[in-house]
Amino acid sequence: MTLAPAPLRKVLPHGRAYLFFALLLLLVMVPLLGATPAGRIVGNLINIGILFAAVVAVGRTAQLYAIAVLLGVPVAGFQVAGIVWAEPEYLMLSWAFGAAFYFWTVALLLRYVLLPDVMNATSSTARLSSMYSTEEGGK
Repeated sequence: MTLAPAPLRKVLPHGRAYLFFALLLLLVMVPLLGATPAGRIVGNLINIGILFAAVVAVGRTAQLYAIAVLLGVPVAGFQVAGIVWAEPEYLMLSWAFGAAFYFWTVALLLRYVLLPDVMNATSSTARLSSMYSTEEGGK
């Protein structure tokens, strides 16, 4: 079940797949990045990509994507500027925007999980849990 409007479903048909592959990319790349400045930048860009993928996975409107861009671009920009120019002020701004982006993404994820359309008796999770409880009760 997808909650995105029809035009967004055409552009982003597999939001949860993007999230899965972004997480997989992070797991594969972390050992290869190292502690170099370039490695930190690439790791942070992958991390921002995961947050974008989470918004795509649960986002319902174009406004949510716009907010993700408005929070994610300053995170990346200030992070790169802070690392390249060794300016702690830029890193602090990046962390502030990053904290806001994380908070907002977690709020979206929680809202999505707690929606009645997602968590109801006909959802796949509810069907699986009822199937397992029926099997255990019969044994």
